[in-house]
Amino acid sequence: ARSTVTSTPQKQPFKPVQGNDPTRETEETGNRSSRPINTHSIMRVHMLKGHDRAITSITLNYDGDLFFSTSKGPTITLWYSCDGVRLGTYSGHKGTVWSVDPSRDSKRLLSASADNFVKLWELETGRELFTWDAKVPMRFVQHAEGEKMFLAVTDNVLGKMPSILIHKLDRDLSKLEAQPMKVLEMKEGKYKILGAHWGPLNETIFSCDESGLITVWDVETGKVKHVIDEHSAAVKHLHFTRDRGAFLSSSSDHTARLFDSRTYKCMKVYETGRPINDAALHPTMDHIALAGGQSARDVTQKSNDPMQFATRVHHSIFLEEIACIPGHFGPVNALDYSPDGKVLITGGEDGYIRLNFLEDEYNVALSDKEYFSKKMDRL
Repeated sequence: ARSTVTSTPQKQPFKPVQGNDPTRETEETGNRSSRPINTHSIMRVHMLKGHDRAITSITLNYDGDLFFSTSKGPTITLWYSCDGVRLGTYSGHKGTVWSVDPSRDSKRLLSASADNFVKLWELETGRELFTWDAKVPMRFVQHAEGEKMFLAVTDNVLGKMPSILIHKLDRDLSKLEAQPMKVLEMKEGKYKILGAHWGPLNETIFSCDESGLITVWDVETGKVKHVIDEHSAAVKHLHFTRDRGAFLSSSSDHTARLFDSRTYKCMKVYETGRPINDAALHPTMDHIALAGGQSARDVTQKSNDPMQFATRVHHSIFLEEIACIPGHFGPVNALDYSPDGKVLITGGEDGYIRLNFLEDEYNVALSDKEYFSKKMDRL
């Protein structure tokens, strides 16, 4: 059933949603249960349709009250995370938008697109403030801690090596420069860099690529400091904890791995039996959400169980799968928890975004008390 939602008026609207919002649906849940727990019976879900093509990223702001979605189309969409109301869109790119990153105070937004541009936006109004032209498609963008600089990842096309560009960032737009401060370039350009993240204190950058390697770069020297070779297939995403003390890697080799970001030691391995496109740690519970599924290309050639596209919840310490969250009818490309852990947002190849509200019944059913109780019963 479709819900009637009225958007909140904006002081300076940027393509706001007026009146009834046709992008939001409320999904009624049934009483299905399984082991691991099928969350349909204990969770409220909103389905959002704001893009015509596959979702490429889901990004929450620091406070968690807003989130941004991007797709293989040129538009960025802004939503409320509490109820799925669409606030508006950012239009200016002319190709796939792969990545966005809001500033900590939610006043500005960076975006990276396949149209060769990184753009800086005024978040509230959607006004373009500055554009960097890299001459090659852009894959990823992220603010550094302190927001005095940012990194942007380029693709390996037109005979150019994949690289990480480090640009100066300043509140004074007149001080922004078109050319990067530093360029970290892969020596072998055979594989795409799929993502990059700042390490602790901005001293390092962690990048992941199609070969399955995670490369640690020294920001000061621009040289490779360490290479983590734990995966046997492409590493799709890295997800850092807020203190950047640990990170999760998501790979097509059917595993996600938890690493210490200072020692580079692999502490945990989570297996799902299917490619993993993204993973996230729950901020308050010992849970990890894993999302993915067989690639869209392979799905069209074979008959498969749609449950393979369910998001899997594992116990982060004991590794065991404790719940599944079904709903998407294609691979899940991106997900993230809100900072308070009350919402899990997923975006799929089907173009839908699902807001999974993790309320009291969910928290009780998946609490450590229930987990250990069931574990003792099995013993």
